[in-house]
Amino acid sequence: MTDAIDPRALRRAFGAFATGVTISTTLDAGGQPVGFTANSFSSVSLDPPLLLVCLAETASSYPAFRDAGRFAVNVLGASQRGLSTQFATRGADKFAGVAWRAVETGAPVLDGSIAWFDCRTHALVPAGDHVILIGRVVAFGAEDRPPLGYVRGGYIAFGAGGEAFNAHAGGVRVSAVVERRREALLRRDGEGLRLPSAAAFGPATNPDSLLGALAQAEIRAELPFVFASYDQGDVHHVVYRGAAPGVADPAEGWVFAPFEALPLHAMPAHEARILSLYATERAAHAYGRYVGDAVTWAGGPPPTG
Repeated sequence: MTDAIDPRALRRAFGAFATGVTISTTLDAGGQPVGFTANSFSSVSLDPPLLLVCLAETASSYPAFRDAGRFAVNVLGASQRGLSTQFATRGADKFAGVAWRAVETGAPVLDGSIAWFDCRTHALVPAGDHVILIGRVVAFGAEDRPPLGYVRGGYIAFGAGGEAFNAHAGGVRVSAVVERRREALLRRDGEGLRLPSAAAFGPATNPDSLLGALAQAEIRAELPFVFASYDQGDVHHVVYRGAAPGVADPAEGWVFAPFEALPLHAMPAHEARILSLYATERAAHAYGRYVGDAVTWAGGPPPTG
């Protein structure tokens, strides 16, 4: 049965479980700091105080974690997406510009983490192509700030969508990238093609809302994630991402365009940019989140471990 399992499909299925994001750190034999981003972290026991994190045996930092006898786990906050990306990027100087301190064991505790655990290595347990690194907590700290989340290949910041709506009451445009297999849903208007959009997200019974417009076109879409949140002039745009897997042929005025041949030239520039970014992230199975204005992208590779 194991031979029949598709590793990429299995990875995507694992990704349905929402997690936090951590950076594990230690010092190598020369006293230099090393670390990696991972979402495979869990508490194990209160008495004794144990936790675990998983690390690939092929990781460049594996020898340091195997031999150091100490490590720290840093839990990232919602504002630390860039730090997660930095530590997940192969070959990067991961500690460039990063402030850290030694607490008990000497393993780096990163400034700005919403929680940290300084550990002595309790056990190393081989597990397939990874090793389970179990640590005994000797010191820890925590702050009451929002965490950084990760699910289905993308970062999530809890509560961000509502804050965006509240901050721009009366000047919000809600859109969506709706996927069906390898195609994106677009709406025709007098000037070309656009993403589905409206002045409000829902409910589906309101024809002037995004869900209402989709319902009128007999398109049932699931839109669980915010993909973009940006300003264009006085209008704040919030773009969701999701799928409409059961839709056959859309109603008149709606089309599904293949990602391999998106008609970006027929779309408003800012929407074309969003759809192009989505196509790139989709191909990598690693969704980021577009924030700020029309030129800022806060995406990045997924956590590893």
